[in-house]
Amino acid sequence: MPDPATLAIPWSLKLRRARYQIVPVATMLISTARAGWLWTRHAHMASGTGEVSAVRVSVESKVEGVLEKLPQPVHVFDSVRDGQLVARIDLTLEEKQLQRLRAELERMRGPGATTTTQPANSLIAEREAQIAELQARIDAREIKSPIDGTVIEIHKYPGEHARDGKTLMVIAAKDAPFILGYLREDQPLRPTPGMKVTLRTRGGATPRRAFDTYVAAAGPQIEPIPQRHLRNPNVAEWGMPVQIAIPPEAELRPGELVDLVFYP
Repeated sequence: MPDPATLAIPWSLKLRRARYQIVPVATMLISTARAGWLWTRHAHMASGTGEVSAVRVSVESKVEGVLEKLPQPVHVFDSVRDGQLVARIDLTLEEKQLQRLRAELERMRGPGATTTTQPANSLIAEREAQIAELQARIDAREIKSPIDGTVIEIHKYPGEHARDGKTLMVIAAKDAPFILGYLREDQPLRPTPGMKVTLRTRGGATPRRAFDTYVAAAGPQIEPIPQRHLRNPNVAEWGMPVQIAIPPEAELRPGELVDLVFYP
């Protein structure tokens, strides 16, 4: 009978023994190293939410009067350009009054006028002030769009009375200047200009995408985080507001929510 000490162990048995004894230990070591690397990496990161800024401009009347009907009326959701005429005040009576005052002033200054006296000079000065005031009102009759954008609200229509300083319409900007993000106060990082940021879209109609960008500016103080950014709408949170630069290739829409990851 052969000596058991001299029997050869089959390779299948050796591999099975290795799988039972060595693989679990190696797996544990690799998992521990991986967990340590992830902990070290995430310990120096912070996450937050951001919203693509949606600029809305209120277009106000600078004079009081009735709105005229434009040759090309502006409607809701119409695209407008910077400097485009979007409304005009009917100042026909003021124009006629201006013509009358100018004619009167010319007669007062004309060659047939009497010798200039102190009362006459005061009357001329009064007419000049009236003319300047009327001219300023007439020059302000045309209301133009201050930005490129889309009309989203119209408060007054042609034929309605517009008041000085009251909103006639609201225009939404075509492009967003930055992303306004919030870094919660319990995060381990303090945002500073130039800090690296990874921006991730939330998908929806388009697949989720990620872009590298940076912090353009950081707010001066902690403030309440808007409800739309809260993890729980019923629990208030505070954070540091930060401006994030928009990568040109991101093609984000104003008002869109994104996720942010900050790196030291």
